[in-house]
Amino acid sequence: MSAANAVCLLGLLFAFRAAGDLPVHCLRHEVEGDWNFVLGPASKTRKACGHLHPDTEEGQPARDVIKGPTTEKKFTLHTPSMVSMPSGKKGTWTMVYDEGFEVNIDGHTFFAFSNFTFQKDPVTH
Repeated sequence: MSAANAVCLLGLLFAFRAAGDLPVHCLRHEVEGDWNFVLGPASKTRKACGHLHPDTEEGQPARDVIKGPTTEKKFTLHTPSMVSMPSGKKGTWTMVYDEGFEVNIDGHTFFAFSNFTFQKDPVTH
């Protein structure tokens, strides 16, 4: 096999491996602004968030996954990386790639994934 044929073959193999990407793509300027985080009751053990193991597009958890009493935390995300609460407390926030964001404030760390609703597309799958 010639070197040119080997390069073409490798190129074809890599092309087939890159079949898709994440179904969300949120940029920093789209995330900035006011947010309400709804917290479920505290627990001594970590609870599952409702995702399947392994995770699948068709098996995303329902949005009403929180059971029991809830607490709401209100945040405003500012440029470049400051977060504030109505009480005047301040902290920091950062994007985690384009999949979600992390908020550090008032001695707590919160994380939110960007949401998507999976809908079958008859043209592309």
